[in-house]
Amino acid sequence: MGSESNNTPQPNVSTEFLQLDREFILSLFEDRESEYMDLQAEVSRLTEQVAKLVKELDKSKSVQAEIQRELDLWRQGTKEIQTVEDRPKCTEPGLPTPQQLQESESAEGPVVQTTSRRQRRQQQYQKQQQQKVQPQQQQTASITSEA
Repeated sequence: MGSESNNTPQPNVSTEFLQLDREFILSLFEDRESEYMDLQAEVSRLTEQVAKLVKELDKSKSVQAEIQRELDLWRQGTKEIQTVEDRPKCTEPGLPTPQQLQESESAEGPVVQTTSRRQRRQQQYQKQQQQKVQPQQQQTASITSEA
């Protein structure tokens, strides 16, 4: 074990191996603990992601059920055309809100407005086409007058 003269025990070979084994086991334990913490963080992240996906799925199912119900009513012939007041409060981005639609509808109704908008677009298109055709006609006229 140790010498009696200097009162410090000298480690024997088996004690050194035990110390190395202990250090090795502690390092393995620390590695496993670190891996465990990483796995816990990954599990938490995936759990949150699953919760979000479940919410989206539930929302999708409710929308699908609403669409199916309206489709069934339409097939039965009991579904009426929605008025501005009947339209849902949530609208898709870029679409006018029901209040905006109500404000834009005149006594003649939106069909007349659509028709006038269509006529304005047609007139603008015809003007553009005429502006394109006029320079071509002038070029043709100048070529024929030169000949």
